[in-house]
Amino acid sequence: MLSPVLFDDEIGHLLSSVDSKYHISYNKTIPKVFRNCFAKQYNSLAVIAQENEKIPKLFNNDRLMDVTDKYLKTAEVKIKIKEQGDNRFAYLCVFNISGWTPVHWAKIKNKRAVFNKMGKNIVYLPALYKNETFEPVGEPFILTVNGKMKKIRPRKKTQSVELYRKYFLSTHTIYNASECIGTRFQGANKPDLSDTVTLFTINKLAYSMTEVPVRDTSKYRYLIFQFNGMKQVSLAKLEFWGYDYKSQILLSGKCIGETWDNLFLSLWLYLSRHTVQLGLSIYQPALCLLYLSCCLEQSMKL
Repeated sequence: MLSPVLFDDEIGHLLSSVDSKYHISYNKTIPKVFRNCFAKQYNSLAVIAQENEKIPKLFNNDRLMDVTDKYLKTAEVKIKIKEQGDNRFAYLCVFNISGWTPVHWAKIKNKRAVFNKMGKNIVYLPALYKNETFEPVGEPFILTVNGKMKKIRPRKKTQSVELYRKYFLSTHTIYNASECIGTRFQGANKPDLSDTVTLFTINKLAYSMTEVPVRDTSKYRYLIFQFNGMKQVSLAKLEFWGYDYKSQILLSGKCIGETWDNLFLSLWLYLSRHTVQLGLSIYQPALCLLYLSCCLEQSMKL
């Protein structure tokens, strides 16, 4: 792991202020890099596989060339395959939003598969491809920065844990979240927003989807996320919750400023454009605003 002192003073100070319960990933990498060539690659899986042999969609391309070692420091991974059945190939998978996804393949010889040019500091899962799904054939492992395999084995004893994030906390995520420090959540009732009241100001880093209770019991027609004066703001999800005499409800209305899709997998980004605020003109104002819920980065989703 690299030290925060390698960053400039501003970023170094920012990283040093991160809560100690969070681990920061300084060593960013990727598992594989493939080049899509014009010429057929005769050592590609699409060429080597037999005509009736099912292979993952990613590798069903005879123009793929593995160029990972031209961009990364890589390592070789050797996996024992105890029961391969009719499978001639094994795969290494990484976890992403859609589940375990294959990133490399290797031919099984004498119940052993050798994967070359693998990116380090990543968790991999060895698997076989059966019936268009992947079946694990070994324990997941971390390929460390030293090129060593560190297996991840389940413990017999259970323990209670509190999850703050699903994905690793990287330096660029922290930097993007810091850009939102100083943004304000506001309420108003006049169409020109001249009676705007600030309900909450983001004054520290948010590491995950964050809910903010609102102590103000007034009713508001317009709810606003204000970032006037900010250089850059990133927003993945924004919600306003209220109370309609019976229960909590997710408030809806006409968008103020620009529209945003409110999906975790995409990101609304403000870069000194004309828009300086986002919000809602509520269709049916709630009795009172209960809390705000926001996520500043796609990878903060739990």
